[in-house]
Amino acid sequence: MRILPVGVAFESGVIRVTGPATAEVGSGGESTGPRLGKRLSPGARAAWAKSSYADDGYLPLWRHMSDSAATAGLLWDRWLPEQLKRLVAQALPGGFADARALAVWLAGVHDAGKATPAFACQVEPLAEKMRRAGLAMPTMRQFGEDRRDGLGATVMPGPEASGPLAGRRKTRRG
Repeated sequence: MRILPVGVAFESGVIRVTGPATAEVGSGGESTGPRLGKRLSPGARAAWAKSSYADDGYLPLWRHMSDSAATAGLLWDRWLPEQLKRLVAQALPGGFADARALAVWLAGVHDAGKATPAFACQVEPLAEKMRRAGLAMPTMRQFGEDRRDGLGATVMPGPEASGPLAGRRKTRRG
C-alpha cells in the first residue's frame, strides 16, 4: 500500500480515503513531506481552499492543489482505462507522458480561482490572515453585489505583480 499526500490509498485495485497521510510520496515515489509548504511565500501559504463551519479549521490552497494533482496522477496510473489514456495521448506531441502531465496539471490548477479576492473574502478570518501575509484584498462588503460576477470581473493581479495578488488592478466588464 502507498499512502499519498491526500490521505488516499490505493490497494488491490481500490482507492480509499485514509485521513491525514502519515507518509507523502511524489510521482517518482520520493518522499515529499511538508517541504513544499515551507518553500512557498507567506502569501501563498496563507491562501485557503476549504474552511470548516464547525470550527476555525481550514485547508490551505497549496495543499488542496497538491492533493488534487497527486490524486489525478494516481487515477491516471491505476484506474483510468488504457483506451482513454490512448485517446488523450494521441492528441499530444509527447504522447502518454504529456497526457499524464496534462491530467495532473489540470487537476492541480482546477481551483486556482480560490486565490482571488472574490473567493477568499468569503471567510473574513481567513481573508484577514491572507492580508496579514501581504495579499491585497477587499472585504466582502467592499466587493458589493458583483463579487461573484465572473473571474474576469474581479480584482486580478497586474502585469507588474511580483507575488500573489501584488499590484492588483480592476478589469472592466464587457
